[in-house]
Amino acid sequence: MKNTKRIWLFLLLFGTPIIFLYTLSRGKNNSKDLPYFGKTEELAKKTTIKDFLFYDIDSNVVNKETTKGKTLVVSTLFPSCPTYCPVLQSQLKFLVYDKLQDSSGFKDLLFLSHLIDTTGAEPNLSQFVSEQEGINSRNWKIVVGEDNPIYDFELPTGNVKNRPCDGTVSCMGGKAYYQMILLVDRDNKVRGMYQGNQTQLIEKMRGDIRKLFIEYVQKDRKASK
Repeated sequence: MKNTKRIWLFLLLFGTPIIFLYTLSRGKNNSKDLPYFGKTEELAKKTTIKDFLFYDIDSNVVNKETTKGKTLVVSTLFPSCPTYCPVLQSQLKFLVYDKLQDSSGFKDLLFLSHLIDTTGAEPNLSQFVSEQEGINSRNWKIVVGEDNPIYDFELPTGNVKNRPCDGTVSCMGGKAYYQMILLVDRDNKVRGMYQGNQTQLIEKMRGDIRKLFIEYVQKDRKASK
């Protein structure tokens, strides 16, 4: 009898808070969607990234059509930077690319790294690609092109592409080169921005990509009903 009373007392004192906290935590995990990046979030939901044109190691065109349905992880690399670029590449490789390979959505994930030369010379794409280890060109394309229009979108603080030199943009040779990594969903909308040399943010991006995979599954289920 005493044991029964103790059980009921325990449930009254601790049962309700435990259930409340459990429900709250479940709601946070399931209901929090990734934001849309743009002038306003509402506008960003209706706006896709600009058309782009790149070429890969085999001179194949890489554009919106050839990446249709892909989730893009967009970065900018320049071989003349001895510190930032190797860090960015290794962060992406070990913290995101390697750890997501067993995910069901990995086949539709594409890392798109735009290679540029800050000296104004033609970047040596063949050499740079040959130096990369453990990446598959089906899921990671290192490309060249005149410009990167993917970064040309508005934030409340101004245009990302034309912003002055600050913590997200590095100025070399009179030009601005982007230090952030963009996460673009399969509908060509920007869903994340991350500082490439910050481990915590890159790990967050990995989690955000997983959220996108779940979001796709939920959308596809609704569409099939």
